[in-house]
Amino acid sequence: MLGRTIREALPELAGQGFYELLDEVYASGKPFIGRQMQVMLQRRSDIALEARYVDFVYQPIRDSDGEITGIFVEGHDVTDQKLTELALRDSEAEFRGIADITPALVWVCSESGENIFVNERWYEYTGQSFGEASGLGWAKAMHPEDAERIMPYWLRCQETGERYVGEVRYRRRDGEYRWHAFEALPHRSENGTVEKWFGVSVDIHERKRWEEHQRLLIHELNHRVKNTLAIVQAIARQSYRPSRDGGQALEARLLALASAHNLLTSENWEKAELSQIVEQAVAPFRRGDGSRFDVEGPQIHLDAKMALALAMALHELGTNAANYGALSLPSGRVMIHWAITFGEMSCLALSWQEQGGPPVTSPTRKGFGSRLITRSLAAELGGEVRLDFEPTGLVCTISARVPALRS
Repeated sequence: MLGRTIREALPELAGQGFYELLDEVYASGKPFIGRQMQVMLQRRSDIALEARYVDFVYQPIRDSDGEITGIFVEGHDVTDQKLTELALRDSEAEFRGIADITPALVWVCSESGENIFVNERWYEYTGQSFGEASGLGWAKAMHPEDAERIMPYWLRCQETGERYVGEVRYRRRDGEYRWHAFEALPHRSENGTVEKWFGVSVDIHERKRWEEHQRLLIHELNHRVKNTLAIVQAIARQSYRPSRDGGQALEARLLALASAHNLLTSENWEKAELSQIVEQAVAPFRRGDGSRFDVEGPQIHLDAKMALALAMALHELGTNAANYGALSLPSGRVMIHWAITFGEMSCLALSWQEQGGPPVTSPTRKGFGSRLITRSLAAELGGEVRLDFEPTGLVCTISARVPALRS
C-alpha cells in the first residue's frame, strides 16, 4: 500500500464518508477522533465486504511554517467490544420488555440498595414517579414498620451476599398497604463482589388475610374443644366419685389429650415436633432437676394424627411407670431415645426403657393402658409396637414408617 492514495488502497470506503472526513481535516486543520464507527471493509480479495467497528484519529501534519503537508491516521479494530455492547443493549431491552409486562414488581438495585431499575408495574402500583423512585426513594413505598424490621437482615445480606427473601407491605397508590413476598439474588463481578441485586415482589395480601382467618378459626376451634373437654372432665369427676382412682386416671388422660391439642394448635393442626411431644408427655412425672428422664433424639415433625396417638401412649407409659415401674422409686429412671432415617417415607424408631425400679414381671392381664399402646398406637402409626417386661424394667419399642419432615 506504500505510495498509494487512500482511495487507491481502500476503494471500498467510497460513499462511507471517510474520504470526506480526510478532506475536511486537511482543509480545516482540525483533528478528528472517531469512536466505534462502522466501516465496510474487504479484508481479503476473496471475501465479501463485512461490517467492522473502529476507533481512529485523523491528525493534521504541519511543516515548520505551519502548513499542512499530510494527515497522520491511527486506528484499531474494536468490533468485538462493539458487538458485546450491542448484545448487552439488546439483552437489557429484552429484560425491560419482559419486566414491564410482568404483573409482579420487578426491580434492580445497587449493592447499597439504590434504585437502578423498576418496571412499569412498580410505577402503576405505588403511584411513584421516576424521580420519586430514584436513589433510595423506592423504599418510601414500604411500610415503616417493615422497613425497620428487615433492615438488620438486609445489612446481613449485603455483607454475606446471601439470597434476600422475606415479606413486607408496600403502599398501593390508593394508600392501602398490602403484603408482598419478595426475593432478590445478588449479581457478582468477576472478582466475586456483589455489584447489584435483581429482585421481584409478588402481592400475597389475600393469602395473608386467609391465613389470619384460618388462625382465628383454629384458635376458636381449640377454645371450643377445650371447653368440651372441661365439661367431659366435670362429668367424669361426678361419675367416678365412688372410684377415686378411676376418676383421676380418666382426668389425667383428658389433660394429656388437651395438652397435645395445645401443641398442635400452635402449628395450625398440621404437625408437631417430636421432642416437644415427649417433653409435654413426661412433664407431670419429672423431678425438679429433671434427672428422672434421659431424652435424646433428632428434631422431627409428625402429622397431627400420629402426634396425638404418640402423646397418649407416652402418657400411659408415664402413668404406669409412676404407679408400678421405675418412677415409683426415687432411684428409677426412664430413657427415651429415638432415631429417624429420612427418605420418601421416613422410618422412626423410638424406645422407652425403664431402669432402677422394682423387679418387673409380665402381667397376667392387659389393662386399658397396655391395649392403648400396643393396639391403638400401632394402628395409628401403621407400624409395630412392642412391650417387653424385662426384669430390670419395662421396655417399649415403637417402629413406624411416617411421612415426616426434618426441622
